[in-house]
Amino acid sequence: MLAIIAATLVLTTVVGGLITAFWIEARLGLHDPTSDRAMHLELLTRLGSPVWAESS
Repeated sequence: MLAIIAATLVLTTVVGGLITAFWIEARLGLHDPTSDRAMHLELLTRLGSPVWAESS
């Protein structure tokens, strides 16, 4: 009985931690692909590279 309660607490903690981690990432926008693409395009523009080089 004690093992079941302990396993339930561990699983609840792990799931809660994962939910919290993904919530923080989404809240801070750590994995926003649009900002990465915009930053990459801006860098290429500053370096004078042609736009077609960005797609490769």
